[in-house]
This record gives sequence, C-alpha cells and structure tokens, in this order.
Amino acid sequence: YEGESPNMDLRPFIDQGVWVISTISTYLRLTHDFEFLEQMCGYYEILDDKTHQAVQSERTSTVLAHMFDIMDYLLSNRDHERTQCVCALYGDWNDALDGLGVTKRPGKEYGTGVSVMATLQVYQNCKEMIDLLYVLGQEKFKEKIESYKKAMGEIKEGLEKFAVIKNNEGEKRIVHGWGDDYSYLVGSFNDPDGKARDGITSNAFWVLSGLYEETQGLKDTILSAFTRLDSKYGLKTFEPAFEMGTAGVGRIPNLPAGTAENGAAYIHASAFGVMALFKMGEGQLAWKQLEKILPFTHEKVSVSPYVMPNSYGYNEEKQIDGESMQDWQTGSSNVVFKALMRFVFGIEPEYCGIWIAPARYMPFQSFSITTY
Repeated sequence: YEGESPNMDLRPFIDQGVWVISTISTYLRLTHDFEFLEQMCGYYEILDDKTHQAVQSERTSTVLAHMFDIMDYLLSNRDHERTQCVCALYGDWNDALDGLGVTKRPGKEYGTGVSVMATLQVYQNCKEMIDLLYVLGQEKFKEKIESYKKAMGEIKEGLEKFAVIKNNEGEKRIVHGWGDDYSYLVGSFNDPDGKARDGITSNAFWVLSGLYEETQGLKDTILSAFTRLDSKYGLKTFEPAFEMGTAGVGRIPNLPAGTAENGAAYIHASAFGVMALFKMGEGQLAWKQLEKILPFTHEKVSVSPYVMPNSYGYNEEKQIDGESMQDWQTGSSNVVFKALMRFVFGIEPEYCGIWIAPARYMPFQSFSITTY
C-alpha cells in the first residue's frame, strides 16, 4: 500500500515474527531458493498503534535483513533481568488470553509477563537462523551465530528454571505463562482462580521447538497434561475453562466455558498436540487424537464436514455439543495437512537433503504419497 495504511492491526502480538522465521526457513530448506533472501522489502512506521495508524517508510532492506530485524525484536523483548524468557506483550497465538502482558508499573504499557509458547518458538527460531547462516557462510555470520547460540542457552536455562514447576508431591507441569514479575502463573497447580490447570500450547511446543531433546524427564509430564486435556472432540486448549471474572488472564473468560479457546478443542491447538505426540513416538495416541478432530468422524457438526471447523464446543449445561463458530481453512485444515506431511508421512526437508521418517505406528496396512 502507498501512503497511510488501511486499518492495520498494530497490537504487539509477540508471536507474529516467529511464524515468519519458521516459514522462510521451511521454504528455503525445501527449495534452496537463496536468492529470495536478496529481495528488497519495505517497512511501515507506526504512528499510533491504538488508532491503527501507520505510514509506509522510505526505508528498504533485504529479506535476510528483515529476518535479522525480527530476531532482534524477539530477543530484545525478553525479561533480561530475571527469567530470560520472551515477554507476552499484548498476547501470543492464543489472542484471547491477553492478560499476561499487563503491568501496573508507572509509564509502562507492558511488563515482564511471559508466554512460554512464544519463548519456545523463539528458541526454535534461533536454531533455524543458525542452520541458515551456516549455509550462507559460517565465517561471514560468525557473530550472529554466536549471539543466537548464547540466546538459546539463556532461554533454555530460564524455561527449565521458571516454566517447569513442581508441587509438594513431586508432580511437574509446564506452565502456559506468568504475569508481571512472575507474580502469578497460568496453567499451573494454582492459577489466579485457585484452580489447577493445564494448557496445550506450552506442552506441545516444548516438543515441537526441539527443547524436548535437550531436556530430560518431561515425557510423562507432557503426556499426563495431554491426558487431562483430552475430550470427546480432541485435546482442549485449557482444562478447566476460565470462569467469568478470573483475574490476570485478559478477555478469555468472556468466552463461554467449553467454546473456542476457553476449554474446548480448538483445532489449531489440538493439531499442535497431535504433532507433539507423533514427534515423541506416541503414534497410537496421536492417531486417536487426530481422528477426533476430523469433522467426518462425528455424527453432527455445525459447519462444513469437508473442510475443518475452528473448534468444537462442548458444554452440557449450555447444550453445546460439537458446534463451531465457522470453517477455518488456514488455522485448521492447513495445520492438519502439515501434521500429515511432516509427522505421519515424515517428510522433512533439510539444507543437506530430505529426512523421511514416517510415524512409528500406522492404522493402515500401507500408504502412499506423491510429491512434486
């Protein structure tokens, strides 16, 4: 767009950049189209994020420079004083849970509240950038590589210390995140509403980010969380749901319990869990959960049975059983397709070739796939 932008959403969702890094990394590993990194891109200058005002800047730089800018933004927005984890700011992928970034500090809009999911994604981004820069020139990008390795080490240490908690009985949980100054936890043994709660995204991305291989003894913790999150329609985003008035979590309690992100099987998140199960070698459990989120496996659905819904609601008190707000091609069908390609058929492109590692368990006698 030329000149002033048309109603851009300028709220600082901390995870916006992480998907860009992973997308470009995947594209390059598949195509080896490194000339893409030399293409010139522009910028916008934010005038007022509250009124969605931004103007196109005269500044331009390459795609690779944009990737460095994204990494600088993500790594600078960490709680450097204490946890080394990535601050939630306005929120992450689960945009309904937008309360973690709030602060009471004078003159500050956001505090040191953390999204564990985004922190794990940034950990993954660091590895993706390191792998790319080794290909582009290890000596040329030596400083960048070392800075990303350093950040990975700091993030790993912070997550192990603050994101993995233990109760008096020695049980562990991976929390969803925490509020300013680590003042309260969400997805813990004692959330702000006094309830023990599990969240799917932090558990799933502990595996998907690659940190799972670097940390020991958390498989049972993650599988136990998935067991508690299980439902008729698949893995829920949270269990239990947040009731109206729950402090510190933002607007998610405004959603009826058992709908959308608030204690329902939200397909995008459920698929993260399915991917994690496949990656942990739990093929039978993964297929069970994958079957549950496919619309044609249910007696009734309220949207198209041949696409994918965004979620399946379930709340007996409100007589909700399988209803969904809408079809959701990008966040449901596409992510399930990704799960099938990467974790069922096991096709994973790398810079040096392609790994083919199908799931350990298949409910079929045979399968085939054709790629172009």
